[in-house]
Amino acid sequence: MKTFTIECVTLEVLCEFNKLDIEAVFGEVNHSEISFGNNADTLLTKAQLEYILDRKLDWEGSEDILISMGC
Repeated sequence: MKTFTIECVTLEVLCEFNKLDIEAVFGEVNHSEISFGNNADTLLTKAQLEYILDRKLDWEGSEDILISMGC
């Protein structure tokens, strides 16, 4: 079996770190073209989230990181 590891951060932690209102960010993501469907967890790329929010965020130097919208 081949396994892999993906570096992730929760939306809550990312919003706290960037001093963003999580309710407002979640609302913008919810009204974007991103679909949550029935997934237990949805992952966004840095580029997707910055596009949705129309702003650059501080990622503290992390390059290959995904944002967890769920569990």
